[in-house]
Amino acid sequence: MLGNASVFTVDQNDHFITSLADTGQSLTASFIDSGSNRLIFSDGNLPTCPSPESDFYCPAALTPMAAVNTGANSQQSTIDFSVDNAQTLLANSSTDAAISTLAGSNGAGACSGGEGACSFDWGLPFFFGRGVFTSIRGQTVPADIPAAPWWAYTIGFSKQ
Repeated sequence: MLGNASVFTVDQNDHFITSLADTGQSLTASFIDSGSNRLIFSDGNLPTCPSPESDFYCPAALTPMAAVNTGANSQQSTIDFSVDNAQTLLANSSTDAAISTLAGSNGAGACSGGEGACSFDWGLPFFFGRGVFTSIRGQTVPADIPAAPWWAYTIGFSKQ
C-alpha cells in the first residue's frame, strides 16, 4: 500500500527532473538507484576530494542542501539532504558502512543522451528514513494509481 506516498511518473527513458536549490541547475535525467552507495550529481559549489577519492565530495563542513524532484506527471517534492567530507566519512567507518551524507560528482560538462552532468543519481542514502516504491513497465497497477512505470516515496522526510 502506498499510504501517503506521492507517485512520480517518469519520461520515456525512465527519468524525472531534479532541480538543485543552490545552483538552480535542472538535472533532467534523474533517477532513483539503491545500487549506488552515495548521492551522485554535479554541483560546482562543492569541492571534490583529492585522489584517490576524486569522485566524492569533500566540503570543509557538513553542507545542507535541497532539491526539488518533479515527475513527468508534474508531481513535485522538496528533498532536504546534507553532504559531508567523504575522506573523513570513509576514514571513520567500516568498509561496508552505508553513510547517509556521502555524495559524489558525476562529472562536469554537457549532458549526452541523458548521461553525465544532467542526472542526479538518488543512491542508497535517499532510501534512509523514507518509504520508496516502484512499479514495473507493462505490469498492472490498481486503477487509482498512474500506469507504470513510476517511482513513489513518502513526502515530508527531513534529514537529521
